[in-house]
Amino acid sequence: MNYLVDTNIFLEILLNQNGRKKCETFLQDEPGAAWISDFTLHSIGVILRAVHRVGAEPKHRLLAGFGKD
Repeated sequence: MNYLVDTNIFLEILLNQNGRKKCETFLQDEPGAAWISDFTLHSIGVILRAVHRVGAEPKHRLLAGFGKD
């Protein structure tokens, strides 16, 4: 089965939220293809840049790594 994965799945992982382990397990163990939309990719970039501006750890490295995956 193929999945269109929601932005929040990736943000849980990238921002080390409470649901991180569950989201990682889904992405690693679920058979089939995981797709994302252009809007999802854009949203992740916007949120990571906003978090970086607020003074959290540098997220630009996370965004670069996310794009490579």
